[in-house]
Amino acid sequence: MAACYMQKGPGDFRKAIEECNLALDVSPKYGKALLKRARCFEALNQLDLALYDVKKVLRLEPNNLMANEIMERVR
Repeated sequence: MAACYMQKGPGDFRKAIEECNLALDVSPKYGKALLKRARCFEALNQLDLALYDVKKVLRLEPNNLMANEIMERVR
């Protein structure tokens, strides 16, 4: 669901974040949900929150290419 909201555009990023939050409530280490939420936070210019999620992904998957790309952009 989060991916669908993200494709609709920035106006629906809050809904995407809510969907990611639901997924993370069930599985806190779900990397895809963390990355999607980080991308939404980045797009909404909430860089602190994006960085928090990206760091969490990189602790779980140090070689995650997308996480490293987001990390570079939000720094």
